[in-house]
Amino acid sequence: MTTPRGPEGTRFVLEHRGTPVRGRVLPGDENGRDVVLIHGAGAHGHWWDAMLGHVGRRWRATVFDLSGHGESGHRSQGYGGETWASEVASVIRYGARSGSATLVAHSMGGLVGAATAALYPQMVDELVLLDVGIRPPRADTAHQPRGRPGRERTVHVDIDTAISRFRLVPSGSTASAGLVRDLASRSYERIPQGWRVRFDPAVFQRFTDAAIHDWLGRIDCPVTLVGGALSPAVTEVSARYVAGRLGRPIRWGLVPAAHHHVQLDRPGPLADLLVELLDGGEPSGLRRVG
Repeated sequence: MTTPRGPEGTRFVLEHRGTPVRGRVLPGDENGRDVVLIHGAGAHGHWWDAMLGHVGRRWRATVFDLSGHGESGHRSQGYGGETWASEVASVIRYGARSGSATLVAHSMGGLVGAATAALYPQMVDELVLLDVGIRPPRADTAHQPRGRPGRERTVHVDIDTAISRFRLVPSGSTASAGLVRDLASRSYERIPQGWRVRFDPAVFQRFTDAAIHDWLGRIDCPVTLVGGALSPAVTEVSARYVAGRLGRPIRWGLVPAAHHHVQLDRPGPLADLLVELLDGGEPSGLRRVG
């Protein structure tokens, strides 16, 4: 089901395993590359808006909210890499003209992207992981859930109070106050008692190092690892681990003056790097390891 195209592209709703998944397609130039963007935990598709403003029409970009996030539905039966990967595959089938796409995926979304590339290899042309913390599994923690647990959603009396309490996690960011406020305004829903964040607290701690290790070993497409220079998530050590697990070299690099939310902190430089990369170039900010 679609609605008429507006300034934010053509909106769509996919019914996926009984849960609505909502997104939008921003049409690019006729020969523009099919790109699907995957947000992180507790976020939503509008995390990409500032960067896409710099990309322009170079890509046919499909942006959506994972189930449990944004305007997509929640799953009473729970979440996980395989479920979200299946959603991404459905989004690719809907939005990509060729039936396959490049995935640009941030934070937890990068783990979803890795699962998608492993489980649906024919649908993923290339995988760009943005400030995704990936580490070798340790025997004592390999099967323990990663990340912080979710907590009960606070209900605020009005939207202005809700927006004033909005915080990026992790907290470091150089994003403009206006951009963060716009994200906040899209992050809450109204309920009879007031306003609360849209995401389902059950979306957290859905991944283990053991599962990620397995997925990496099954990925056939090119992989690039990009981090924020002010974030600890991406290092040469982690890049070498990814390359070793894939069994081939990867590109990796850091975006200067960016924390974890790279697409918010440095949307222009990130867009320039990704456009050059996906056009087949060798961005000066990236180098090969492995």
